[in-house]
Amino acid sequence: MDRLDPEAMQRDPAAVRAVLARWRVRDIEGAQKTLRWLLSCDAVSPVTDRLLAGLERHLSENPEPDRALRNLQRVLEAVLAASTGTSLLGELVERLGELLTLLGSSQYLADQLVRHPDWFVWLRDVGTRLHTADELAVTLAEQLRG
Repeated sequence: MDRLDPEAMQRDPAAVRAVLARWRVRDIEGAQKTLRWLLSCDAVSPVTDRLLAGLERHLSENPEPDRALRNLQRVLEAVLAASTGTSLLGELVERLGELLTLLGSSQYLADQLVRHPDWFVWLRDVGTRLHTADELAVTLAEQLRG
């Protein structure tokens, strides 16, 4: 199996294990459990194909693929429990490479995203938008006023 798809995952567990090994996943059973959750979750089904494609593209490059995959499930569960879950879900899948890097690199940040999944959008915006000196001065003045 070259790529994971929902039907193939049900038919050929040995091939799924081979794909997970290619992704450098050590906890094969845990990863299979996470993937089964992803496939069984109705709220995730609109983005399942994009999610699996993103995992294939990014997980093997992750510093800790097991941790990233485990934390991805935790974050997605938190997103789906939030009132803004569906819109945030699309955002997370769109930026899956960055999200997996964060989730695999820092357990502390992963735990924070589980508590506050919407912070991922803020982190993304902070990293891509430069603020003018005037904007920074206004922000500083507001923070000093308390």
